[in-house]
Amino acid sequence: MGDLKRPGLGFYILIALSLVLIYGVLEIPDFSQAGLYAMSAYLTLSGMNYLGLNYLVALPLSIVLIIGLGLLSERFAYRPLQNKAPGSILIVALGLLFILDNSALVIWGHEHKSISIPLLAGKTLSLGNTTFSYERGLAIIVALFLVLMVHFILMHTKRGDAIRAIIQNREAAVLMGIKINSVRSSTFALSCVLTAIAGSLIGSILSLHPNMGDYIIIKGFGAIILGGMGNVLGAALGAIIMGFAESFGDTYFSSAYKDFFAFVIIILVLLFRPSGLLGKKERVG
Repeated sequence: MGDLKRPGLGFYILIALSLVLIYGVLEIPDFSQAGLYAMSAYLTLSGMNYLGLNYLVALPLSIVLIIGLGLLSERFAYRPLQNKAPGSILIVALGLLFILDNSALVIWGHEHKSISIPLLAGKTLSLGNTTFSYERGLAIIVALFLVLMVHFILMHTKRGDAIRAIIQNREAAVLMGIKINSVRSSTFALSCVLTAIAGSLIGSILSLHPNMGDYIIIKGFGAIILGGMGNVLGAALGAIIMGFAESFGDTYFSSAYKDFFAFVIIILVLLFRPSGLLGKKERVG
């Protein structure tokens, strides 16, 4: 069934990138991504078990469905509140998370399940004194590829220029004629792709359950706070630091300390650099 201890570095990077894109453009702390994360894993599992699809076919199908769910939530739940108080958006985000979690519970039940990738199942790779499963290796490779893909989109495409413009200065972007709603939708879709891939990969490493995304989403927000809110490279850096801190605590102390060191680092960074490691300092007053 896989390692039940922790998701791993690759997943933290994917979730952190997903969250930072949404927060940077929509200024939404989108907790509902946790529900989409779990839903994507279950959809991939269902495609394999009930439709008899190969994993490489079930995964893209899951991604398409998650993009659809994400765009529906953006259009009908978040967009009508874009000029409202931040508190109302936060309540909606939490409400969507509860709806998705409970929908997964009703549809798939509370029993833990897992995804088996036939070509990778049971195989391990050793690098020095470190041994890890092929599934974890795949997750790291996919995460690095997607980081490069997101970086390319942001830095070398017109849509990426629009996304960066909105992240840096929303008012100026509007004056330049950038269509905010169009960019919001495409950003949400890209974030859902990252979330869906992470959720579908995690099922081959950890057991699936309806609330499986709630824990990792906290780590994802921790990563983007550590790296700097709205900073894509900062989110990846924050995820890497949290992953290594968690591994350090688990390896040299015990699994009870795997979260301790990660959040101590976040607290220390915020005490001495409130904007995060790569965040821009804002002048107050």
